[in-house]
Amino acid sequence: MTHHQSGRTVDHDLYVHQVSESEKPLLVNGNAAEVVVVNTDIHPKRNEHWKGATKWKWTAALFILGVLNYSCRNVAPVCAVSMGTQLGWDKAQTGLVLSSFFWGYSLTQIPAGYVSDVIGGEQVITLAAIGWGSLTFITPYIVYAFPDKSLQMTILVIQRIIFGTLEALHYPAVISLVSRKIATENKSSVYTMIVAGSPVGVILCGSLGSYLLHQFSWESVFYAFGIASVTWALVIRLALMTSEALSVDYIKRSCKEIFWKRKDTQSEPIPWRKWFRSKAVWAMFVSSFCTGYVFFLLFSWLPTYFEEKFPEANGWVFNVVPWMVGAPFRVICGFIADKLVLKYSVTSARKIMQACYGVGVTACLLLFTYTHSYFLALFIISSILMFDGFNSAGASLNPNDLAPEWAGFLYGFANTAGALPGFFAVYISGQILHSTGSWASVFTSTAVISAIGSLLFVLFGSGEKVS
Repeated sequence: MTHHQSGRTVDHDLYVHQVSESEKPLLVNGNAAEVVVVNTDIHPKRNEHWKGATKWKWTAALFILGVLNYSCRNVAPVCAVSMGTQLGWDKAQTGLVLSSFFWGYSLTQIPAGYVSDVIGGEQVITLAAIGWGSLTFITPYIVYAFPDKSLQMTILVIQRIIFGTLEALHYPAVISLVSRKIATENKSSVYTMIVAGSPVGVILCGSLGSYLLHQFSWESVFYAFGIASVTWALVIRLALMTSEALSVDYIKRSCKEIFWKRKDTQSEPIPWRKWFRSKAVWAMFVSSFCTGYVFFLLFSWLPTYFEEKFPEANGWVFNVVPWMVGAPFRVICGFIADKLVLKYSVTSARKIMQACYGVGVTACLLLFTYTHSYFLALFIISSILMFDGFNSAGASLNPNDLAPEWAGFLYGFANTAGALPGFFAVYISGQILHSTGSWASVFTSTAVISAIGSLLFVLFGSGEKVS
């Protein structure tokens, strides 16, 4: 709407406020004056905490969306052998299709965090889910639409890059939402409940996806998880988001703000210099790189390790059981961290949780070098994923503490550091195995990296806002 005062015309972003006796900035004849307050924030309620039932509805909704996010991410690896056999792909072509996901995922973490902080995590996470769910669903159609193998590979690689880009929006948006919508004393428990969806997604895709693959076809796996993701994202938008947030005008204004961030907005400016001069920020980055190194090494090489060392073992056991242990323990660690925040401080809570991660994971990796028992190896990998829960309530959540207004954006930098080992850890470990044939060397070097990351966070990390 347009408001006129003293010959001035003010646009629709204004509202009129009657000043109370206790907050008189301007008096006219001894009475409080009617003043026009400029409300330039198009998201006036984005920093309003979720409370009561609303908080738990959103937590449950985002947990399920996280399950579907990781399920869709794992559909292609689960179906890779069947697709390659039917379509005549060799290992190099299969690897090209699978790895192209990381090109989009790794390079868009930072803009994903920025967009989430500017227009709101609710918009980003649901619209992105509609995108990556749709791309999952149409993958079989893309394959059959281009029978020429060369063109087929090109289109699939492009599709996987776009898919990775959309998937990259998920966790920065989660961090941004937790930062703005959850009170400090509940952040750890809510965040870990949401991210517990990741291992559950791996389990769901590994079990249900494998069943669909063997009972029907590889196409059915893409169809099932794609339509489930799009449907759930639409349910969230219709059931939990306001009608204003769903309006086309609101979305258009939000998108405009991505490219034209108004100087008079209520959001704080990005404190670039303070961030990159802060020891706490760099400690978080290094810790993220080191935890990412451990994760991607295990995610990529463990199946090979078990198949070489214990060829008689059932594959589904070591691919599913460790994740079943990791999921509930993440939630437990979140509640522990919240108790520590209330008893001590945010800084102490984050450091204690990350120290537990570092000690536990490093010890387990060193034990790996001495084990010759299948059941002991399974116990160790399950323990590593259990200790990973401490990281979820430690350094992983730290962007919320260091930059509450720009948590998603800062998380984008941290997660980029965490995604880089997706290339480095796999390549370096492969070179070690090629040169020495020693799994002990792989696990020992990874243990050292894990210890360094946690130690630096304990020494230099902080739970206070960088200012």
